[in-house]
Amino acid sequence: NNMFHPDDQERARKVWHHSLATGEPYNIEYRLRHHSGKYRWTLGLALPIRDAAGQIVRWFGTCTDIHETKLVAEERELVAQELSHRIKNIFAVLTSIISLSARGRPEVKTFADELRQRIYALGEAHDFVRPHSHVSQPPENQGSLKSLISRLMQPYRQDGAERVIFLGEDTEIDDGAATPL
Repeated sequence: NNMFHPDDQERARKVWHHSLATGEPYNIEYRLRHHSGKYRWTLGLALPIRDAAGQIVRWFGTCTDIHETKLVAEERELVAQELSHRIKNIFAVLTSIISLSARGRPEVKTFADELRQRIYALGEAHDFVRPHSHVSQPPENQGSLKSLISRLMQPYRQDGAERVIFLGEDTEIDDGAATPL
């Protein structure tokens, strides 16, 4: 245990004991103390080796250094979140410009409201299609065609009612498929 980062010890222990109890493969990312004394991210994998009767006789495992990959992924996530935040700010600025331009012009109020709703839907679509990591992963069922269409069609509802209805089975889509849709 003194090789594990203090923040990872309990989690690694629980995952290992779960694998021992269930026979499920061990798969975890944690930090191990390097010979330099610093902690490095490692991928721990272990599979049970079973005898002819199906009983576990031993475990075969590996520890792979993934430190640089983990750091690059964290950096990428930070940049993606910052970029997404800036894009959402642009949508907010556009909405404000429309509101300011429409102020004092009652004849364009309906048009301005519809345009603001459509820009809001673009912001929602942006959240939907931007790449996500396990940290920024959206709620369950977020990656479905039905949920994407629902978000994109929000500005077209009239008095809270749907104007377009889609029937059929839902299907999962990834970020790459959502962008062209």
